[in-house]
Amino acid sequence: MKGSIEKRGERSWRLTIDVGELPDGTRDRRRKTITIDDKALLKTTKRLQDYLDGQLAAFKVEIETGEYISPGKFLFKDFIESKYYNYLNKLSPNTIATYKGIIKKHIIPFFGENKPIEKIKTLHCVDFMTSIEHYSVSVQRNCYTILKSIFGKAKQWKVIRINPMSGVDRPKGDTRSKRYYDAEQAAMVLSELQKLPDNWRLFFTGCMIGGFRRGEMLALQWNDVDFDNQTITVSKSLAAGQVIKEPKSDASKRSVKMPKWFMDDLANFKSNWIKDKEDSSDLWQGGEDEYIFHNGIGKPYYRVVPSHRWKKFTTDHELPHIRLHDLRHTAATLLLEEGVSLKVIQERHGHADFQTTANVYSHVTKKLSDDAVNKLEKFRPQSVPD
Repeated sequence: MKGSIEKRGERSWRLTIDVGELPDGTRDRRRKTITIDDKALLKTTKRLQDYLDGQLAAFKVEIETGEYISPGKFLFKDFIESKYYNYLNKLSPNTIATYKGIIKKHIIPFFGENKPIEKIKTLHCVDFMTSIEHYSVSVQRNCYTILKSIFGKAKQWKVIRINPMSGVDRPKGDTRSKRYYDAEQAAMVLSELQKLPDNWRLFFTGCMIGGFRRGEMLALQWNDVDFDNQTITVSKSLAAGQVIKEPKSDASKRSVKMPKWFMDDLANFKSNWIKDKEDSSDLWQGGEDEYIFHNGIGKPYYRVVPSHRWKKFTTDHELPHIRLHDLRHTAATLLLEEGVSLKVIQERHGHADFQTTANVYSHVTKKLSDDAVNKLEKFRPQSVPD
């Protein structure tokens, strides 16, 4: 393979390698432009020529080893939409929705619609991460993971040679500390919940007492409820796009024993639920499904509806606001403060392994440990009477 070096600008040169003749009779020429910013190198003819010769030799090796990728093949936005989204289709509906939302809201607006993917360098990615520092650590880490995945796939599919995110540090910070209601606040919230319609009162109470995820509650049907044994069984979850799917993990499939007062309340609600179904038979769209929490005509609520309702509830009643998902953490916190073991909480909450439970609620167990130690202060020798 023959090579040549052509000066293109004051600080730029074009390297060309002639690979040979193509089937149509034209020459297969691979090109690469390099720019030199070192002013001292630009002033020394021999050193400059040696450098350019070295670059040409390295370029030839790239081609021989198959590492060379023709520039200008993909715009960043086009690569995401035409290639990366196909890869996303293999993931869960919730993950797809999360990834696409972050790409649309954060990533594309920053990098623009007309940026060639091979022109994006590590410093551009560093600037992007800096631009989102005002968001929570959780959002920053999601952006980091998604951007690294995009470039990782581009490298794997030989669209780029180097993943520019390889030199970018993962955002630091503790995302494990959760907000939750303590026992006093939980009692106040439960009291205010009595003012809500039965469906929302039971939905939010179930999240707080049973530790259920939003999608798990939305997918519950009456055949998941065992009134005799006071249990609610989780076997499905409502994902983005109104898709009923398997729960988050095998461990998420579980039966949770609930307090008798809750199950009695749920039984009364079922009686009214059956009557409401009979009254709306002409409009019923649920078919054979019997979703406990539905839109009035048998279809489960959209996933965003409970979150909006919860936000409105805490605002209207001037309650401390935590995320709807944090009611799940409240459930665990209340049990921990009552002396229930982490192992039992792991099983009730459907965590795949014990360490996950221990990590998520480490802030609570530390507080309980500190309280226990404080109670031992009364045994300090100096305070014991002679």
